[in-house]
Amino acid sequence: MKDRITRHWDGRAKAYDENVRPVIYSPRERRIWQEIFSEAIGSTPLRILDVGTGPGILSNLLSELGHEVTGIDASEGMLKRARSNS
Repeated sequence: MKDRITRHWDGRAKAYDENVRPVIYSPRERRIWQEIFSEAIGSTPLRILDVGTGPGILSNLLSELGHEVTGIDASEGMLKRARSNS
């Protein structure tokens, strides 16, 4: 099952990133997501593990708030996108 899931996301990584990133990184969405994160976890810098990071979109938003974020994912395709997005 893990191999099936990994293959699925490896094949979809580029399209997923290209469709989701512009929406979440729009100024309005970025502000809303960061407000939600700040309210939920506060402003004290944390070390965060983002399991299933995908293209790293949420990891980047958390990093912009001053957190130290490590993203992991079973899909090498997603990790490749995350590296290019950081």
